[in-house]
Amino acid sequence: MSTMRMEIAESPNEQMQTMLAGHFVSQCLHVAAVLGLPDLIAQGNETAEELAQAASCHQPSLNRLLTTLASLGVFTRDAMGRFRLTPLGDTLRSDVQGSLCDKATASQSHETTSNRFF
Repeated sequence: MSTMRMEIAESPNEQMQTMLAGHFVSQCLHVAAVLGLPDLIAQGNETAEELAQAASCHQPSLNRLLTTLASLGVFTRDAMGRFRLTPLGDTLRSDVQGSLCDKATASQSHETTSNRFF
């Protein structure tokens, strides 16, 4: 069995912070997929207000989620506050070939996590 090791130029502290952020990122992706945000953006909903109304959720909280995911390259945000999909965000659309939407919605489900790991 071979083991692949990546050479990382970060300090141990930076490496650990990156590792600890992994769960936070996967939770953000999970919520975006459950709410169907990539599909809603593809349908023409672009602002946090439009998306919150279409997804029936709290607009300020959704705006924070969208901004976080934009900082990770899942969406872009222009000067007018409109969000758009990136190729990375397209992978979470439910209507595209090779979609990872199902994986994102299942990745954080209580049943999957508790039964598999605890």
